[in-house]
Amino acid sequence: MKYSIFENRINNFLKTYKIENREQYALDIYTIEDTYTGRTDVQFANAFIYESTQLILNSICLFEQGFFDSAYYSLRQAIEVSTTMMLFSDLPTDEREQKRKDWSSLKKFPMQNQMIQYLEKNGSIFYDIKEKLSFFFEETKELMAKMNKIIHKQSFRYFYTIRNNAINADKYSKEDFLNDYIYYLEKTIGIVAVMRLVVDPIPIILNDYEIYSRTGDMLSRMYPQEFIDKYIGKKVIDKYKDCKLYKEHYNMFIQNEQMNEFALNIVKDKYVDKTKKEEIEKQYHLLEEHELYSAFLILNVDKVCKVHVWDGIQTYFSNKKSNRQKFKYSSRDFANFSKNKNKFNQVYDEAYISVINIKQNYFLEHNEKFNKKEIMELKELEKSLKK
Repeated sequence: MKYSIFENRINNFLKTYKIENREQYALDIYTIEDTYTGRTDVQFANAFIYESTQLILNSICLFEQGFFDSAYYSLRQAIEVSTTMMLFSDLPTDEREQKRKDWSSLKKFPMQNQMIQYLEKNGSIFYDIKEKLSFFFEETKELMAKMNKIIHKQSFRYFYTIRNNAINADKYSKEDFLNDYIYYLEKTIGIVAVMRLVVDPIPIILNDYEIYSRTGDMLSRMYPQEFIDKYIGKKVIDKYKDCKLYKEHYNMFIQNEQMNEFALNIVKDKYVDKTKKEEIEKQYHLLEEHELYSAFLILNVDKVCKVHVWDGIQTYFSNKKSNRQKFKYSSRDFANFSKNKNKFNQVYDEAYISVINIKQNYFLEHNEKFNKKEIMELKELEKSLKK
């Protein structure tokens, strides 16, 4: 193998690391991504959420490869991107659009601290949150200042050629350096998760069962309690719940009728328990049209295991297991099922698909063929439900 001066120099002063919990960190980071905001006026915020989380993942990768200063810089970028998201989300529409134009066209744009100061004066939501969570934003400021010491190499300990020099092997602890990074990594995940809450409080408000059981199938998912405990903390949550934004959403949702666990399973998990027909029927009025018809068909047609809607995009399943072994679905398959002249008992791997139309196509997945009598009953049911 040909000797490489480049490789020799890199290998001398680049030390790699192994982050044992990298898979769990990835799952925790995806928890933030799952809090997709449904606010129609700030759908762009989701792009900032994804970019912030990607930067955190990039940071883990960079640190493991040994590029520790770049890893810290990526963490700082994640915080800065989420701060920009807060800025754009909280400004009045006209002002927001002008700021976005300046940002997109690479014009002069405020830095991290300047964005916070600007939001304090001009934001409609941020002022109240900043006042309640002043300690959080102060800790964030201090954290970023400490990361800047590493990024800007203020100390020989952050020189590759000093820190990773063989003669200093006993002077700088590799284990301590790794633990320090993990501390900053976890703090950054928490900061991004909290800044997401300036857009809307849904990830936290859904964590309250009293609210969760009064909401429909929302785009955003909750922050699980273990995620809150690890990255955010009770103090931050308690103060956040005292904010106007949280209280307004809480008061709005708490007025809704509460769903029982079996109706809630349909809405949130797409699961219809055939043994709980009576309890589900009591709350039919709380279901959306496609949820209602899917649940009705599963509960009232004994052979049905699953119901697919929107050409297989959404599936409602039950405690009656399908014989079909595959878990993947293709919209092309459902398009073919709907075009077939014979809508009933169409072979679908180890199961069958039958199609009825009630304002849209409902694809019934079943293990046993429908007989002639059952097909006639389904056709009559289709006519009655259309009315």
